[in-house]
Amino acid sequence: MKKFISILCVMAFAVSLLALAGCGGSKEIPADSQYIGTWKAVRAELMGEKAEMSEVLDGDWIITLKADGTAEQQSSDESGAGVWSITKNGIKVKLDDAKSAMKFTYENNELSTKLVATFLVEKQS
Repeated sequence: MKKFISILCVMAFAVSLLALAGCGGSKEIPADSQYIGTWKAVRAELMGEKAEMSEVLDGDWIITLKADGTAEQQSSDESGAGVWSITKNGIKVKLDDAKSAMKFTYENNELSTKLVATFLVEKQS
């Protein structure tokens, strides 16, 4: 079952990098925004099953949100750049190679994005 969940989580992660539905956000980012910084994926959840990212991915998935509204994404085999903005319930990130933005919800000092699986992302700095 864990292998099945791991495969689904990896597939969901790959899909998220290619195309996700986005919604409107603010264009102005306050200099003291809680979102500015480096965020690292730490957990995934699928159908009630929780797993550490080390069980799902080979390597880390890190996203850096800068005060100027630009974003950088890094994983063990890919990297990319794009833009981010604040939404009503969190943020959205659009990478240059994606057709649409990835939405993240902010709760309990974590960002989460729900695709096939839910990925929880914690701030690192």
